[in-house]
Amino acid sequence: MLAGALSDAGLAEVAVSTVALDLRLPDVDALLQWAGTHGGRAWLAQLDAEGRARLARRLRVQWPGEVVMTWHAHLAAGTR
Repeated sequence: MLAGALSDAGLAEVAVSTVALDLRLPDVDALLQWAGTHGGRAWLAQLDAEGRARLARRLRVQWPGEVVMTWHAHLAAGTR
């Protein structure tokens, strides 16, 4: 999909690699703090205090202790 979009944009010799990285945080509070340091900040800013509390409660059901997630980054290169 990414390679096709880059080819459609006029790039040749397109190569795409995927890198998987594990994110390990001690708890949901650390997850919410981390999410507020990048693009998640705009999403979290839309929540009032009760909305943030509800979100934290729901996340604690998923991760009652340590939070472990795998993130995938797609790296692409091509020539013009």
